[in-house]
Amino acid sequence: MKIALVSHLFAPISGGGRSTYLFNLINGLNQIGDKTIKICLKLQDEPSSSVIKGIKILKFPQKPLNKNLLNAYNHFNNIIYKGCHNIALNEKNFLNNGYNEYCKINFQLSKYLNELVQKHKIDIVHIHDFQLLLAYKYIKKVPLVLTWHIPFSDSIPNLLKQFIISHMKEYNKVIFSCKVYAKSAVKSGLSKNKFEIIYPITNTDLFKPKKYGNKLKRLYKIPKDYKILLCVQRIDAKSGHEQLIKALPRIIKEFPKVNLMFVGGVPLENKLLQDSIYIKKIKKLIRSLNLKQHIIFTGPIKHEKLPMYYNSSDIVALT
Repeated sequence: MKIALVSHLFAPISGGGRSTYLFNLINGLNQIGDKTIKICLKLQDEPSSSVIKGIKILKFPQKPLNKNLLNAYNHFNNIIYKGCHNIALNEKNFLNNGYNEYCKINFQLSKYLNELVQKHKIDIVHIHDFQLLLAYKYIKKVPLVLTWHIPFSDSIPNLLKQFIISHMKEYNKVIFSCKVYAKSAVKSGLSKNKFEIIYPITNTDLFKPKKYGNKLKRLYKIPKDYKILLCVQRIDAKSGHEQLIKALPRIIKEFPKVNLMFVGGVPLENKLLQDSIYIKKIKKLIRSLNLKQHIIFTGPIKHEKLPMYYNSSDIVALT
């Protein structure tokens, strides 16, 4: 079986939830004999095709997307992202803010995907997440699957919820990561026979208990007698960095020898939008609480190196 897996970004080297999920999924499908084609958007000046970790990746379009078009597209993505993560929206009518550009990129990609379906005789098109929700538009004669990677809850604003559900209905199957999200989608109008629940996967050959000694502490010049509080999340408003930073002074009162380590970089979407407001806010908070000597930002870490960070920490916090 030939399966086209489509997402707007794919960065298996630097990691990130969706890219890691796709990397494991593609490898798993290949191991059981399926053939996969990975497609994503060409956002920067990069080759139209490449091979990363044995996975062939096709980029669309041939030339990088226009910067203004891309910024507007990302603005609309940000509206969906915030609405689904319970972050307040300031949009009176979200369809007036980047929606046309969002449609344009989705529809152009959809026509390209339909050409690939015919050329490579693809059996299934599997689209990942909200950024390409409309990419089904011009694909003909093959089953369409959507995996929804972010929350879907009752708290999503009604207009946005109706928009998402109306397009989910166009797929043969919608995959959610947990029962709560699927239940909310059905409550919002998605048919019960449309969804499947597939829990996120991880590579247990890589992520397993192992002793690393003081290797991590030596790498970041942390004293041996210090404790490490670890948070592996990308730096954006929904990731809760503020909560941990605000809690740290109370921890230090009881355990003075502690370092809070943040692993993760700025999402590419935010880099493209030049959205550094949240990062400035975080740095200002650290200065105001006089915590600079207790907090380490590692930036993005290669996926295969993460087990050392998890195994070397005393507490892992996911906020």
